[in-house]
Amino acid sequence: MQYQDYHTHPVNKIIHFFCIPMIVLTSVNFLSKSNLSFLGMGIYSIALITLLSYYLYYYGLSTFILMFIYYTFIDYYSELWTKRRYWFIESMIVFISSWILQFIGHYIEGSRPALMDSLTTAVTQAPLFSIMYLFETIGYIVNFLINLLV
Repeated sequence: MQYQDYHTHPVNKIIHFFCIPMIVLTSVNFLSKSNLSFLGMGIYSIALITLLSYYLYYYGLSTFILMFIYYTFIDYYSELWTKRRYWFIESMIVFISSWILQFIGHYIEGSRPALMDSLTTAVTQAPLFSIMYLFETIGYIVNFLINLLV
């Protein structure tokens, strides 16, 4: 079963469209404050290592450029957000709220989340799903406007 097969109800799609980037962003917020020393060669941010692994994962896919831009913006906004005084509390509220909303979306749809079947698929395909939903929506709007003008 593909990731998008778990998300067919319009309400669930909209919830995921907004919540997935928020979960990714807040996860990067948390990871950005965690560091790792590798063979005594310096200290590396776990967030940076995670983002690089996503870049490598998407590199072989046709969506590489799109996802590169997506994660670059995530990294940029995480950098801005974590400079705020209450960034941790704000991130926790957004993170937990986003997960709750996604489970509500699956309740509305009547299906279980993809991560219950494959955590790897959910982690790698969820960000791509939210981007593809955006382009699908733009396509509908463009088609509507073309039909309206013709």
